[in-house]
Amino acid sequence: MEIRFFDLLVHPDHAATRGYDDLPRELELRKLWDMRIKELADKKDAVLFYFPAVGVPEREKPTNLQAFEADRRNAYEGILGERFFCLDYFPHTTKLLESLRERGFTYQPSKVDITAYGEILEQCVYTWLTATRKTLQVSYWFTQRLPELSLSLRDEGLLRR
Repeated sequence: MEIRFFDLLVHPDHAATRGYDDLPRELELRKLWDMRIKELADKKDAVLFYFPAVGVPEREKPTNLQAFEADRRNAYEGILGERFFCLDYFPHTTKLLESLRERGFTYQPSKVDITAYGEILEQCVYTWLTATRKTLQVSYWFTQRLPELSLSLRDEGLLRR
């Protein structure tokens, strides 16, 4: 299957890992991300690269945040199926390309769009977007970051109280 759209959700709930899980912007973003994933479900030529901020332990009892993270991953995978990639590594490696090939996905670098959002817009979202586009050999002109779906440094200022 040929892919035309790559979405990157980078480090969701990063602020929550620092004890700010009730930050209004964070709570709003969770709902917005859920809506975005439902929109992706209708785009059969779109995949989601999900880069978690929260690890989920295999042997010990998870914290509330870890359990929430596991539930979200399972829900997104349930919605997108094979088009959901949970990637716990930096996207500058050939592992990213191998993961696509293993699932039978192809793409043409000149015919794809890459969209990134998550936490923090000006830091990890930018960095992971840049690394992903370089790995996929996609021009900068076919990429975008979505501030409306991201925690920003301006929001981060609230965390330094």
